[in-house]
Amino acid sequence: MKTRVFSFLQVACVCGVFVASIWGLTDSVMADSQVADRISEEERLGARSDQYSRTFNKAISALVNDDAATFRALLSASTVLSESRGPGAIDVIIRDRFIPFFSDFSSLTQSITTLPTYSAAGESGIAFARSFKTTEGQIKYFVIYLITEGKDKRVVVGNLLLNATEKDLLATKGTNPKSAAKAK
Repeated sequence: MKTRVFSFLQVACVCGVFVASIWGLTDSVMADSQVADRISEEERLGARSDQYSRTFNKAISALVNDDAATFRALLSASTVLSESRGPGAIDVIIRDRFIPFFSDFSSLTQSITTLPTYSAAGESGIAFARSFKTTEGQIKYFVIYLITEGKDKRVVVGNLLLNATEKDLLATKGTNPKSAAKAK
């Protein structure tokens, strides 16, 4: 599998094509009836890529702005239900680990690595390895797993790993660590 590194701007500009390529929808010659199907599939995936972008932006904005309630609302229901320490533990993690990690956020860096991912419940999504500059000029790394969930295919946060890099994401081939642990 090839890994592609895009700037966030490049991803935003070519979202439909980008999502189509990572989901393996590029074909060679197609019959006329397949062309119409492919166009509608790419439009659907393009719309979903907009959902991924919005969810990513909302999640990071919530953490940067100390808004635990908004971030929690973006979490996957299966993530909340699978928390062995109970749903209250998630609020503690958001408040005590996630928000402090993003407290010195200045701006996202230009590099982005993405891989397809799946949740423990089998929901598909995209894992993003990103980094940001702090107010003091340091670089911090994180990986966020966004998945589609439920009948309405709402894009939600499946997991967030702090101090995780592109190398960590590639080592797991995009597999959400929670999903891998449940599969064993």
